[in-house]
Amino acid sequence: MKIRHWILSLLALPGAIVAHAADNAPGNIVFIGDSITQGYTQSGKTQASYRYQFWKGLVDNGLEPGKDYRFSGSQNGAYYTGATDPVAGITPAYRGAAFDNTHEGHFNWQASWISGRLAVPSDQHSGNRGSGNIQTWLDPASASSYRPDTVFIMLGTNDLYKAGSSDALIGDIQTIVQNCQQSNPNATIYVLSITPPRNVNSAAVAQSMPSLVAEANRKAAAQAASWSTGTSSVKYMDVNTGLSPDGSMNNDNWHPNSQGELIIAGNIMRGLGMESRTAGLQRKSGTALAVQASFQSGQPGFITSSNDPAGAWTFTSATTATLAWAGNAAPGTAGPTLLGAWNAQGGNFTLDFTIRLNGTDRTNCFETLLGNGSAASGLLKIYTDRLVWDSTVLYATDMTTGNNNLRIIYTAGDQAQGIQSGYYIWLNGQMIGDGLQGNASLTREDAFRLGAVNGNHISDALLANLAFETGTAYAIASRSVPEPASSLLILCGGAGLLIRRRRPHTA
Repeated sequence: MKIRHWILSLLALPGAIVAHAADNAPGNIVFIGDSITQGYTQSGKTQASYRYQFWKGLVDNGLEPGKDYRFSGSQNGAYYTGATDPVAGITPAYRGAAFDNTHEGHFNWQASWISGRLAVPSDQHSGNRGSGNIQTWLDPASASSYRPDTVFIMLGTNDLYKAGSSDALIGDIQTIVQNCQQSNPNATIYVLSITPPRNVNSAAVAQSMPSLVAEANRKAAAQAASWSTGTSSVKYMDVNTGLSPDGSMNNDNWHPNSQGELIIAGNIMRGLGMESRTAGLQRKSGTALAVQASFQSGQPGFITSSNDPAGAWTFTSATTATLAWAGNAAPGTAGPTLLGAWNAQGGNFTLDFTIRLNGTDRTNCFETLLGNGSAASGLLKIYTDRLVWDSTVLYATDMTTGNNNLRIIYTAGDQAQGIQSGYYIWLNGQMIGDGLQGNASLTREDAFRLGAVNGNHISDALLANLAFETGTAYAIASRSVPEPASSLLILCGGAGLLIRRRRPHTA
């Protein structure tokens, strides 16, 4: 039976999201790729791979290993050259489940080797890189073979750097797809985009890697669907949304850092129609939070402007405000901000609002400073083209279109469940901040401040539907993005993930 999309079903009842398994679950999941997929320890850096964050998403959506899915592949663990695999130390159990680090990622390998078109060089097996190719891994005569149900292929960085031919790369990926279809005629296959490298030139051709990657991604996007059969769906999935196009969210020229891995995993979940990560928290819509802030005096949840030189704030309705600040304050002087003294008293809290920045000036910045009076306060800087936590880029996107929903929470976490204490952030229903830590140099306030916290920069934005609750941290309720401010719409109630179940094959 063919795997179709993983379907998001909206429930009528408010509250938490429950994952319901129906006819077909993803079954045997195989990730085929290079070091970005395998994970690695090299040059003092250790990365678990985006697969770990994706697995945590499966856990948050209630999928059970062995019942709904099983990770498959000839490989287990990361690339390493020491006595033990350091990645095991950064992939702890989560919510009572252990991470199965089984996959088909091979450090430094090329698609031409995995497809079997070229032999794997003899010096490319050390450090847990593996052996064989797609034919040997799926050979039913082999006792270690597996039958893939859901396949993710992310290959091309090494091919383009060492050979430079996007046409040869696309041909090799098609061969890999065909081998998966021969093993399982009902397989669902996703060709993932190659992640953005830094601006270095290919070692094979006089062309920059970013241009080669963009060319290969365009070709994969144009051709992948044509590889489908009557029973096997093949789709291209862009996992680069939110990643800095200049590769600044990489550890080096090629490998996404931990923040990049979180974004890639979230993009895969979104592409599958899955709900976002929850960090083990109950889901709750912004409209259901205890305090629905009003910008009109005398109304419940009234928010007063704590600092508003020159009348930069304009309250256009009870739920909508605009900020137009030219940034002429002296350095170190606070600009116009809204203050919410919420009395969290060192506990958890939830803040939810929609935001749109105006214009194209990259220095235009709307800031959110928040804390509970005990933990180090956090500072989220929202620019026209990116969101930055302290100095770390969380997500790159155009913040000048539509109205973007932000959920920021602080939770004490649960170490026994693998849930780190800290700040968690969702943008338009996707987790973009996971266990972020505050800045000890910031004032520890039991409050939030919105606007130009540092007044020496432009801050031009529209703020709407501000809501908050102290005492409890809630994950975002759904992926619904509000309509423009004139008719803002937030979906109330819960949502559930409806998945067609197919039990994993045992071989």
